[in-house]
Amino acid sequence: MKFFEIILMIGVVDAIDGEILQVEITPVPYIDAESHTVTLPITFVPCEVHEGMTFYIEKDTSTGKTEVTCPCFSEHGC
Repeated sequence: MKFFEIILMIGVVDAIDGEILQVEITPVPYIDAESHTVTLPITFVPCEVHEGMTFYIEKDTSTGKTEVTCPCFSEHGC
């Protein structure tokens, strides 16, 4: 039997410097989770980017596929 695991993380854009984002990444669930600040290219996020916006990162460990999505309810989502 093959098992799979999906890892979910929430990203919040802290700053934008041209084509580079400074993002705070927090794993879900939040219990004992530590946030990490990372630098990403703006093309990593598939929607209009602004400071303070939230996006989601899902990684399927069985396939290695990573999907980044934006909330549709936000002003700049979808």
